[in-house]
Amino acid sequence: MLTRFRGGFSAAIVVSSALSAPAVFGVTSDTVLFNPFSFGSLGALNVTSGTLNINTGTSTTAPTMSFGSASYVGYINNQNGMAQGAANGIPYVGVFDFSSINIGSGVTVNITGTNGLALLSQSSANIAATLILYGPGGFAGGNSGSAPTNGQGPGGGKVNGVSETYGNLDTALYGGSGGSGVPDGVGGGGGGALDITSAAGLTVGPIYAVGGATLAGSGSGGAVILSGSTVSYSQVVAYGGPSSDFGGGGGSFGGTGSAGGGGGGGGRVLIQSTAANQSTSGVDVGNGVVTTEQISQLEPPSSLSVPSSVDFGQVRTGTTSVQNISFANTITAGISGTYKPTLPPGMSGNSGTFSLAGGQTASSAVTFAPISRGTYNGTVSYTSNVANGTVAITGTAVGPVFSTNVGTSPLTAIHVGTTAPGSATTFDLKISNISTDDVNGTNLANLTLESENITGPTASAFYVVPLTQNVLGDAAADSPLANSTDLSIVFNPATSGNFTDYLTITTDQGAPLGDVGQQFTYVLSGDTGGSPTPEPAALTLMGLGALGVMLSRKLQPNRLRD
Repeated sequence: MLTRFRGGFSAAIVVSSALSAPAVFGVTSDTVLFNPFSFGSLGALNVTSGTLNINTGTSTTAPTMSFGSASYVGYINNQNGMAQGAANGIPYVGVFDFSSINIGSGVTVNITGTNGLALLSQSSANIAATLILYGPGGFAGGNSGSAPTNGQGPGGGKVNGVSETYGNLDTALYGGSGGSGVPDGVGGGGGGALDITSAAGLTVGPIYAVGGATLAGSGSGGAVILSGSTVSYSQVVAYGGPSSDFGGGGGSFGGTGSAGGGGGGGGRVLIQSTAANQSTSGVDVGNGVVTTEQISQLEPPSSLSVPSSVDFGQVRTGTTSVQNISFANTITAGISGTYKPTLPPGMSGNSGTFSLAGGQTASSAVTFAPISRGTYNGTVSYTSNVANGTVAITGTAVGPVFSTNVGTSPLTAIHVGTTAPGSATTFDLKISNISTDDVNGTNLANLTLESENITGPTASAFYVVPLTQNVLGDAAADSPLANSTDLSIVFNPATSGNFTDYLTITTDQGAPLGDVGQQFTYVLSGDTGGSPTPEPAALTLMGLGALGVMLSRKLQPNRLRD
């Protein structure tokens, strides 16, 4: 029997294939071959009675599992591209990944197929049923006939020769090689390849991955990997088939017999746990290899890709911008979580949940609809079964700022002037865009003067001169447009009197560029000066009245002097 210690081998006395192989303790590893969190969970597997059928599939056919009315389709794994079958002893593997595993002792488990088998649990795993892998993952024995052939696999039994040593369960899950053929019989097949890995405690019943026995060369033992935070088992048997009088054995350490070779070589068993001195009592690999390794506790990887921040950049007031926060699952294990926004007025978003299979992405929309200029800051926090975090949300609201030389207060008074009927006087209202938002020469802060309307009972006494420039740039130095213009308001009364009306200027402030936005209203006044000018008829009446007074005075008799 040989015991392996990370690339070195030490000799040990073979007492009986029924005895367990010694193991070397203290070997440390941070990895497992099949991580339960690297595949998508198929849910919880709970089988307490009946028959569980497992077909490990082929290199092109997905593995399947069924019991009763339940069925599962697993994953084909090529062991990081190393699977070349008999050429290098590394088979394809049918992988089944569950959130938890429970297979009762009363369950009959039938395992068929060409690939090896990996049973993975993202939490605990309890498999009390007996598992037998005489074929899946192993390689066939040699052919019979006048020219018998060697067994398949790198450690296949050789006709009249000694089989070779191969396999390192730290790097791949190997299958058992076949025994050599003889003229009157084919060689026995190699034992299967099995990996059971649990992210928590692992408890398993009897496992058999024994090489096949024939009258020709017997197959070698298979490979078994058991990994978990704690590992307990009743029996693991992975030795080669017994020797015969006719053929050579295959396997990792086959020998020669009386008619061309001895029995099949022993198998390989690797037990990984967080314990410093994992027991190997109950493990039988014949003249094979058994190793224990101390590993770190398996944890879900940080495989949720979420941006650390979302920046809306500059958004014009009165407009809306939407950004999506993506939650991406970058591995095949399932990820679920929740998210919740904490946002200021002007920003909005919804709380929600996400459940992502491998490779899937979900998104949460955040809306930025600013109503006033300035900087906005918020967050979206998230929690999941693999990672928690916060996404910083930022945005800057920019836009025009309407201003005039008389102010912008509602109903500000503008006295256009005093003039005689039929004459005109003008007041120049200087309109400016005083926004200093640095928009890098874009039109985000431009001000459009949409219209200027005069209303009121005597509106015909006023009018405005059409503008030659109705779009004003911002006050920043890099604006390509002037930021001010003069709106000429003309008072031209047809009659005498005092006149009061209203000027309403409509802009796109607080609205998309060119749309109707904020309005500014001013009270316009004008007059013709002094008392109102009499009409001609009134003048005639006034003259007649004065003449009457004069005549009345002349007709009065002279007063007598005292």
